[in-house]
Amino acid sequence: MHHHCEHWIDHHPRRRLRKHLFLGLSLIAIGVAFFMVNAGLISQAMALTLWPALIAIMGLVRIVTASRAFDVVGGVARIAVAGWLYACLEHIGGWTFRDSWPAVIIVLGLMFMAKGLLRPTRPAHPQGSK
Repeated sequence: MHHHCEHWIDHHPRRRLRKHLFLGLSLIAIGVAFFMVNAGLISQAMALTLWPALIAIMGLVRIVTASRAFDVVGGVARIAVAGWLYACLEHIGGWTFRDSWPAVIIVLGLMFMAKGLLRPTRPAHPQGSK
């Protein structure tokens, strides 16, 4: 078996766990938001500003289920993007999408660099193997 295939098989259960945790937590968050709107606790407009929380949840799940350092980096980057979205929606610190979008490009660049530095390298295949 090729090393690449072994790599996928070893981490497949973690990816499945991450997917199920994210989907489950997302559905719960959406349901709670609808209950809060229906109960008059928050406005529909306020509920719409809560969607960056789903991205933050995805990042947190990625961190909690991480088996490698670059999974943690991906989780932190998602949380940073969620924070940026929330800050723009709420105009925290005067941030708007129009004025602060370069911050997303910077975060993505840092994320790609960190993942490249932290991603484990595959050992060279012995001669004669494919």
